[in-house]
Amino acid sequence: AGDFNALGAEDHALVDKHELLDAWIALHGNHENSAEPYGGATWGFGVDGEDGRKPRRFDKVVMLGVQPDEMEVLQPRLIDAHTPWSDHCGLRCTFTV
Repeated sequence: AGDFNALGAEDHALVDKHELLDAWIALHGNHENSAEPYGGATWGFGVDGEDGRKPRRFDKVVMLGVQPDEMEVLQPRLIDAHTPWSDHCGLRCTFTV
């Protein structure tokens, strides 16, 4: 299992090309069907609306040979009432070996 930042379409295609398992999709389905706000988005919080960008699924956990048990997106905390300390969320993923 490993962290994977998908910047462009080529990066997203690597998961399928190398027959890797995207842990979020395995547990929650694709973003259109997710009950999670923004469908598991990990980037763009606090920048909503800048340059027309919206929060999106930038960071992924991909796996080979193991199945995820659970996964959650950890939202960044605030420095003050309106300023997040990061525009990236963390990911917590557990799996059994």
